[in-house]
Amino acid sequence: MAVITLASFGHSPGTTTAATALALRWPTPVMLLEADSSKPSAALSGYLRGQSPHVAGLDGLAVASQRGELTPAALWQQSMAITETVNLVPGFTRLAAATGSGAFWTELAALLRTTEGSGTDVIVDCGRITPRDPRYAFIETADSAVLTIGATLPDIAACTARFDDQHTLTSNFLGRLEDQGRREHARLIVIDRAFENYSEREISSLIGAPALGTLPWDPDSASHWTLGRSSSKKLDRRPYQKAIDALTGQLRQHIADRRAVLSAKHQPRPEGAHRES
Repeated sequence: MAVITLASFGHSPGTTTAATALALRWPTPVMLLEADSSKPSAALSGYLRGQSPHVAGLDGLAVASQRGELTPAALWQQSMAITETVNLVPGFTRLAAATGSGAFWTELAALLRTTEGSGTDVIVDCGRITPRDPRYAFIETADSAVLTIGATLPDIAACTARFDDQHTLTSNFLGRLEDQGRREHARLIVIDRAFENYSEREISSLIGAPALGTLPWDPDSASHWTLGRSSSKKLDRRPYQKAIDALTGQLRQHIADRRAVLSAKHQPRPEGAHRES
């Protein structure tokens, strides 16, 4: 099992759309966890078009946490199958509960790390985050911590705004990962706007993290994931969908590479190997 988080600063570049599309195109079993504290479930009202009742999700997990019963079994009980391989954990029904759940987010992030052998990956949609956001617990423990960023100057300015005298929002993001020994787990997804987009290379250089790829401006295709809207053209041939499939491959490769590096670091030294003093 791998945990992938998607988050953004300031503007809304399309984080939830990307998370939904990635989950529904993921080639192996996956759970989409809606951890956006600024809105109720986007998948239930959007992709599922309001046709499924909100009877499971973070509300039930928060109650389980209060009772000391937040377990892998509880996580699955509070999810719903939306395809044969994709399960959804809907967000809170009440936003006040979402903003008052600091300890819960930390506990839930820790729970995801205990389900390594489940065979199901988890994509966590954090939506917008702030520097002191308790949902950083997901980001700091993720196998791939993805920052989504729009490609226009206002988007970039929102991400590089000063948090304090020493840090910008993005340097704080990267610094917190570095404190956990996970600096190389950070990646970007660049999301094009209608006009005046900066390049993936320019944005990656400015932020200080590699980009997995760019999602093109393709509102017709994106609306399939945000609104459950049927496309007039074959979806697999659309630019947005091709980019999502490419990002899926990049994400999976990134996680495999990081795990290979970590595994090599923990390999026992051959007997008689040179040891540095």
